[in-house]
Amino acid sequence: MSWSDFYRRRDAIDAVLHDARHDPSAPLIVDPDVFESLDELLLALRHRWNQRLDGRVAVELIDTDDDYETVVARVTRRLSVEDPTLRAVLDAHVTELARSA
Repeated sequence: MSWSDFYRRRDAIDAVLHDARHDPSAPLIVDPDVFESLDELLLALRHRWNQRLDGRVAVELIDTDDDYETVVARVTRRLSVEDPTLRAVLDAHVTELARSA
């Protein structure tokens, strides 16, 4: 993937999340120039969530004696507050996401 492809994908995801702010359960609009299908878009959204979650969990594990599950739960709650639209879209489309995995 070239840098231009990366930025096009990022911008397309940002546009989807911008549109979903008011109704995360609404059908997602797939830019066919960027994503081949709804499944590919959903996987990209999940990848964004997982990247953010994994990075924060790794950092927090360094500075705590809490077990992994506690840290993941705490970071998930925080990230859900920081990026509520992404979390809401993933939650609203969980059935479609499970099908695409």
